[in-house]
Amino acid sequence: MKSVLVRVEALAAADAAGTFVSPACLLMECAPDRPARVVAVDSPAQLAAHPDYAASPAISLPDSVLLPGLVNAHCHLDLTLVGPRPFDAAAGFVGWIDMIRRSRTAREGEIARAVRRGVELSLEAGTVAVGDILGFAGGWPGARAEAWGTLRTSPLGGRGFLEFFAIGPRARAASEAMDRDVRLLPPGTERMRLGVQPHAPYSVSPDGYVRAAEIAAALGLDLATHLAESSEEHEFVARGTGPLRTFLDSMGLMDEPTEAGFVMGRTPTEHLESVLPGLPLLLAHVNDASEADLERLGRGRARVVYCPRASAYFGHARSLGRHRYREMRGAGVTVALGTDSIVNLPRPATESGSGGFGVLAEMRWLFARDGTDPMELLHMGTMSGAAALGLDPSLFILSPGHGLAGLLSVRVSEPIGGHAFPNVQGAMSAVLKSDQPPRLLFCWNGYDLAARAMTIG
Repeated sequence: MKSVLVRVEALAAADAAGTFVSPACLLMECAPDRPARVVAVDSPAQLAAHPDYAASPAISLPDSVLLPGLVNAHCHLDLTLVGPRPFDAAAGFVGWIDMIRRSRTAREGEIARAVRRGVELSLEAGTVAVGDILGFAGGWPGARAEAWGTLRTSPLGGRGFLEFFAIGPRARAASEAMDRDVRLLPPGTERMRLGVQPHAPYSVSPDGYVRAAEIAAALGLDLATHLAESSEEHEFVARGTGPLRTFLDSMGLMDEPTEAGFVMGRTPTEHLESVLPGLPLLLAHVNDASEADLERLGRGRARVVYCPRASAYFGHARSLGRHRYREMRGAGVTVALGTDSIVNLPRPATESGSGGFGVLAEMRWLFARDGTDPMELLHMGTMSGAAALGLDPSLFILSPGHGLAGLLSVRVSEPIGGHAFPNVQGAMSAVLKSDQPPRLLFCWNGYDLAARAMTIG
């Protein structure tokens, strides 16, 4: 099929690279099997002189702002069917882990259904790329293969990280199983690649991290981990004590060689850097970061995914202080946004059309709580997310000549009467103040946009 030119007209258009126009018109070239390409972006009055303007089918969104598709850089789609659950503060973080172990599905077919539902909610939230964790549900090796098969054939781009646990007497066998499994999985696609995720410092031994890094390097895979998520993790890594130690003891996963690696008084970030100098991983959470940790993260040019509502759900600010995402960015750390799982999100996140299972909701939450600069939030939700996952950030800008991973619109209530926004700060503030869910106009395949435009026309 030949390419089709489509124009999308809206109240404004903005991206994190500095593109801003209001009122806005995007002229898009939509072709099969590749991202749509931005041909031109300007006001409708200016683009009216373009030779292809009049003949192009149009989508008119006079009360909406256009943005690039969003990146959810850390999520657990295979937990979607668990649904939102309240956090039991008395049971703590370890109690929550045990609840997940008991509640998550491990039946064949159910994992695929959970991931499909997570993909649906992601698309409804304006997400076009994810960093999804392929969990080891119920100890069933087929769980990760089922999750990966569903994710790699979905409309989303990004990374699927094969999660594994390897600590204590069975650590070596677990690492060998991970090595075998990752080689047996179907390869990634151009937009969705496979990665490896040693779960966390309290569930993977130093040798397990080293082995994961070796496998990732040998196979050209991305590497991720949870890090510095909770005060319980800090206590275990520093002293080998606390609720996580009790939990691991109950599972028969602690022995003397393992304990020897967790009595050195280190923070989780310091511990991981001692194992993998340079921190060559995507780090999820990092709620716990000392001044020295900030230096380590900056020195290693780390990539961190902050999940704001998840952090609030667990009450980490009370035990660890406010997340230092702004200081991290100032130190040269790439900070992206994620949702974590649906378990820690408000119940509307499970409802179709709510847009709650995505990073726009995270951006709005930070804007309301911290007054974070709107353009900083847009960068964290698009270009930083792409960079964190190893995607091309140019796929998330609206400049002419670039392919575009996705395009979404958000209805806003201001300015009144459809008048133009004076600047990008005003447009993005209106998006973040709006309670309207995003509308994804296309995800990677620009022909979705062309079909919609021709139907309207």
